[in-house]
Amino acid sequence: MKLSIFTSLALLFILNLNGCSTTNKNMVIAPQLNSTFLQIYPQITASLKVSDVRPSMHTMQILKADQAAELINSTPVMTTVVQKQFQQLFSQQGLVLDNGLNNTVNMTIFIDAALVSVDQSLIKYQAKNEIVLRLQIIKNKKTLTKTFRIHGKSNGPLSADLAVLERDYNQQLAKLITKIANDSEVINFIKL
Repeated sequence: MKLSIFTSLALLFILNLNGCSTTNKNMVIAPQLNSTFLQIYPQITASLKVSDVRPSMHTMQILKADQAAELINSTPVMTTVVQKQFQQLFSQQGLVLDNGLNNTVNMTIFIDAALVSVDQSLIKYQAKNEIVLRLQIIKNKKTLTKTFRIHGKSNGPLSADLAVLERDYNQQLAKLITKIANDSEVINFIKL
């Protein structure tokens, strides 16, 4: 009898440990910009700010029937990544980035959406992602505001591979950043 009580308590303890353990997952945001950008801005000074205006700060959510959503944050923080990528890219294009008060051009990038949503069932998954960046440029008391979007979908058997979803997300973010930098309306507004 003592052995079965001891065994029951040990089993209960082990189950309790497993039930309380959670894996701390983070989605690594690291878009790789493959293009070499031409110098198109003749030493124009500009300021650049990034503001995350999403209603929730997580980057991925995994939804399972009858369970709470698993929310996964990004590392590094999304604003840091977007700021760094645009600073590097605009500098390559010839903009002199300085957050002082006497800039010719003031740019703000708003992160309106940046989410991978995974619907997970026992035998398959379906993932959708959306990234929406809004660029606001103020130059000579004129304002240009333009919204850029990219969407993606994937599905497959069994469980979603988070590494694959992360890779796809980073590729799409890089594509969107490149699209913004090469947008003719943006280029003309900054140059003129």
